[in-house]
Amino acid sequence: MNRIIYGDSLVGPYGNPGGAAWSLQLAARPELRICHVVWHNGYTISDLIACLTNDVLVHRPDQVLILCGSNDAISGRSGEQITASLHFIGEQLKGIGARPAWVLPPQIDPVAAARCFGDPVVLYEQANQALKELRAIFQDDRPGTGRCILDLESIRLDWLFLGGTAYVDGLHFTALFHEYIASRADKWLRGNP
Repeated sequence: MNRIIYGDSLVGPYGNPGGAAWSLQLAARPELRICHVVWHNGYTISDLIACLTNDVLVHRPDQVLILCGSNDAISGRSGEQITASLHFIGEQLKGIGARPAWVLPPQIDPVAAARCFGDPVVLYEQANQALKELRAIFQDDRPGTGRCILDLESIRLDWLFLGGTAYVDGLHFTALFHEYIASRADKWLRGNP
């Protein structure tokens, strides 16, 4: 089985120069068979769809882990609109025989993100509402679909409970949180071949 990890800046090491992103840590483990990791900073799902053929489909993977949606939520799209776009990606993957695995983005720290990026706090609060809707739709839609879901919000909450700091800027992950995500995703991948 060959896997690809695909998505926006949350897949990569944004905000951690020299640090290894959770995706790259997983790719360094040959037994997980991750053959390609692709991220695009600032991309929405529409942007990722435009690149899907060259970034993913030509490699004919068996499974694709997809993490995106935060930029869509920040740009004002609802959870339902984001879900519709993700379903389109899923259908494209199934068309080549690949199985999508959805990595749901965590909630944003609105105050820290607003301070770092200069946007109003309310923008990130509204984005969080869309991300909650997305998570609810995927969780409600899961029974009987065979859908694989790795929820980074539950991982973030566990990390915070352990006393960790999740974000460098309210949106992108600290180096230690990348490590924690990698350890949890490793276990998840081994349990969802």
